[in-house]
Amino acid sequence: MAQPLELKHPMLSTLLERIAAKENPILVDVDTKEFSLPDECFQNVGKQISLSGGEVLHGWSLWKTSLVIEAEFHAIWKSPDGNLVDVSKAPPGVSQITFVPTADFFWNGKRVDNIRLNATGNRLVDDFIRVFEIRYESYSSPELVSYFGLVVFPKAFLEVRQGIEHMVLQGLSRSSPCFCQSGQIYKRCHGRNLEKKLRKLKPKRGNP
Repeated sequence: MAQPLELKHPMLSTLLERIAAKENPILVDVDTKEFSLPDECFQNVGKQISLSGGEVLHGWSLWKTSLVIEAEFHAIWKSPDGNLVDVSKAPPGVSQITFVPTADFFWNGKRVDNIRLNATGNRLVDDFIRVFEIRYESYSSPELVSYFGLVVFPKAFLEVRQGIEHMVLQGLSRSSPCFCQSGQIYKRCHGRNLEKKLRKLKPKRGNP
C-alpha cells in the first residue's frame, strides 16, 4: 500500500527534478469530507470551495511503495484563512500527505499520468513502470482522448501487468523464469519486445 514519501527519502531530490519542482515539498493534513469521491481530488476541492470559499492549490502528492516512488498530480484546498488541507480520501492510516505546490501547471480536464521511479535495483521494476506508462499513453487514442468513463483493457494486457507485478513482489528478475510458464526466462519471453507487444493490445470503452 502506498505511503507518503518522507521528506528525507534518499530519492526525493531525483523525483523533484523529474517533476520540475520549483518549491519544496510540505506536509499537508488530511481532512476527508463526506462528499469526497475516490480519485476525484479536483472535483472534491471544487465542492469544498463552493461550501466554504477559499481556493484550489495544484501540485503533486508524493508516494512510495516497496517498488517505486511516484508523484501524482493532485489538488488540495486553501481555506480563506490560508490553511492547506487535503479534503480527498487518503490511504487508511494516512493523516498527512507529502505535497509539492506548483504555480505553472494546472488541471485542464485531461488525464495526467503519475511520474514513477524505480526504488529498487531490479531492472524488472522498470518494465513494471513501463506497463503503466503504456497504459496511460493508450488513453490518448482518438477513441479515448475525451472519454472519462470505464476503460477496458484486453485480458492479455492485464495478465502481463499482473505477471510482472507478481515476479517483482517475489524478488525475481529479468533472468528468472517468465510468469507465463513458457519455460523461458522472462527477458527472452514476455520481456523481449515488451512495448511492441503491449501496444498491440488496445483498450476500448466499457459498457455505460
